[in-house]
Parts: sequence; structure tokens; C-alpha cells
Amino acid sequence: MSPRLALATLVLGTVLVLPAAGETRTYDVADFDAIDVSAGIEVTFETGVSTSVIVENEDGDFDDIIVESKNGTLTLKRPRRMGWGRGQRDSYSVSVGTERLSEIEASSGSRVTGNGLSSNGLTLDVSSGAEMTIGGIVAGKVTTSASSGSRMELEGTCDTMVADASSGSSIAASDFICNALEADVSSGASIRAHASDRVDAEASSGGSVRVKGAPANVTTDKSSGGSVRVTG
Repeated sequence: MSPRLALATLVLGTVLVLPAAGETRTYDVADFDAIDVSAGIEVTFETGVSTSVIVENEDGDFDDIIVESKNGTLTLKRPRRMGWGRGQRDSYSVSVGTERLSEIEASSGSRVTGNGLSSNGLTLDVSSGAEMTIGGIVAGKVTTSASSGSRMELEGTCDTMVADASSGSSIAASDFICNALEADVSSGASIRAHASDRVDAEASSGGSVRVKGAPANVTTDKSSGGSVRVTG
């Protein structure tokens, strides 16, 4: 078989095993600058664009997701189920567009990804096994929180990062270049950050803080097996 035919066969085989595209539904919602997502729903966001919410489901079933925007917050969740109906749930991927975002909260195994956040004040929160990955952040003060086995990964720049991690969670922000860091970690959680001027870090109960950037002003408080390491 010629190399060209072999390549064509490989491409065709690849195409044949691709999953079928899911069906989508567009939701008409009020403008928002915050997202609250839960229950294993996956969200991809884009800022600097007009408001839009598009939900995708492989089978075109949109009965197991609630989409609502109230008081500036877009909420993505599932309806409560009782009794035998509490088994496996449908998977949903949501594409979100908005002019700006100042707060994102993800919980209960949900996932949020996006690039490009610009705000004087930004709040990011993950809990209960949720994941959040955001790049291209340009912000003043960024307040982050991770708990209960959740994970957050950040990239960009900020003036001050306030980070709180507990219960086996992690905040990976070594490429999030900030002037100052205020960190509190406990119960086996970890924080990785970058601060060029000031660090105030508290670690307890096996939690760890690792900071790059060679800050000149460092204050630490360690107890019960907690650790803090600051390097260049």
C-alpha cells in the first residue's frame, strides 16, 4: 500500500470513530457578570462578547439542566430528583459568552475553562471535586478558594492574590504573576503561586505553600505539619 493510501485510510478510520455531534439549544437570558455552576456540568466561557448561553447534549435531551440568570448571576444546575430517579445523569457542555465576568463559582464535579478575564476585583471558587482552568487574567485583587478535593489552575497577572485552600484541594498558580500573595492552606491542600513583592502565608495540618518570584517581604505561620517555601 502506498504511503498516500495508507494516510488516507488512517484519516478515514479516524473519521469513522469520531462520535456524533450533539444537539444544541440556545437560551435567552439576562446579562450577567457571574457564573455559578454545579452538578458535573462543563462550562467554557468567553468574555468581551455579547451575552449568549448555548447548551449541548449528545441526545438532545435538555430536561436535566436548569439555566437561569438572576441578579447578575448565571446559574447552571440540575433539577432535584427523588427516589429511583437519582441514578446516572445526562452530560451537558455549556458555551457561555458575556461582556465581562467578576465572579465564577464551580462545585460538585463541574468544570470551567476559559481565557481572558479583566477586572479590578475577581472572585474564583471551586469545591467538592470541581475543576477550573483560566488563562489570560489581568486583574487587581483576585480572591480564590478551593476545598474538598477541587482544583484550580490560573495564568495571567494581578496586583494581589488571596488564596485559601483546604481538604486536599489545590491551587496551581505558578504562572499567575502577582505582586503580593496572601495564602492560607490546611488539611493536605496545596497552593503554588508567584509573588514578586510580598508574601503572607499560613500553613497547617499538612498543607503546603510554594511561592516563586523572590519576594522581599515574607511572613509565614506554620503549624501541625504545614510547610511554606519561598524561592526565586
